[in-house]
Amino acid sequence: MEPHTKTARAHIALAVLYALLFLGFLFLVANGEYDLTHASVLLPLVVFLAVVGAHALAGWGARQRAGWARVLSIVIGALMLFGFPLGTLIGAYLIYNGTRDWALPKAPGPSYADR
Repeated sequence: MEPHTKTARAHIALAVLYALLFLGFLFLVANGEYDLTHASVLLPLVVFLAVVGAHALAGWGARQRAGWARVLSIVIGALMLFGFPLGTLIGAYLIYNGTRDWALPKAPGPSYADR
């Protein structure tokens, strides 16, 4: 499997994981067991949505082999290195696949340079 596909799948899986954690947090807030103020709920919601959005965007861009998605994957991977031990492994995986070649394969047949 090509590195851009591996990176895209990892980002989509992480986006789904964080979205499920986001829904769990919303459930806890809506359940009302905890005495939370609006300010204490707003920041985690914004952070969860930003993380889900960043992973979804990086996954979509990786599928398209976009250069900006490569940079975003490496940056996200570098930030994940601080989440020892699982985040470190996932971050290293994203960095490794982000630094590999995402170039489009050459089209079959003779090219203009071959003439």
